[in-house]
Amino acid sequence: AQPLPAIKSVDLMTGTTFEHKWNESKKGSVLVFLSSSCPCSHAHIEHLAELVKTNPEIQFIGVHSNANESLADSEKYFKSLRLAFPVIQDDSG
Repeated sequence: AQPLPAIKSVDLMTGTTFEHKWNESKKGSVLVFLSSSCPCSHAHIEHLAELVKTNPEIQFIGVHSNANESLADSEKYFKSLRLAFPVIQDDSG
């Protein structure tokens, strides 16, 4: 079996490049798809923040892949949340 390729993208929280290599991860990894304009996505932010705090051995990664949401608005939204995990931009959806 082939190893999963690394994830490399812009972290909307910091504006820097984020890279995640699966074989170098902590105990495990969780990808969560988030939207900057969806009320359902926003409703889960508090719960995600609590999961991150109670599971420091797990790498959480938010993925924003909604092409209909502007990058500038998405950056502003995710920065305002001050999440303790990266939220990366998936331009290819």
